[in-house]
Amino acid sequence: MTILSPRVRSIRTIYSILTMVVLGLLIWGIWHLFANDGPTVQGRWQMTSQVVEFQADRMVTGLASEPLRYEVLSATELRLTSADGKQQTATYALSAEQLSLVMLNQQGEMQTQLLQRIEQ
Repeated sequence: MTILSPRVRSIRTIYSILTMVVLGLLIWGIWHLFANDGPTVQGRWQMTSQVVEFQADRMVTGLASEPLRYEVLSATELRLTSADGKQQTATYALSAEQLSLVMLNQQGEMQTQLLQRIEQ
């Protein structure tokens, strides 16, 4: 068994830590690259005779009489907030070409809306 000088041990420790950090960043980068390539709600959608647009600034137009702020909560839920602060949670199902929204209408009844993607 060889006894290493304190300087050699500290250099090996630094290299070991740097190697773990680099490997961690590499794994994170590869995961991030593949985990975020699914379809998103952002884009323009056709709903019957009107166009609904989920914008990059988290605003949605065409869904209600006024623009709403939206926040994606999970892979199946998003929160809509009106200008006066009223919030509503909507359930959605998303594919590359269709968006299905289930939410309460103005009378308090559940309503399903099927939207077709116009552009990303």
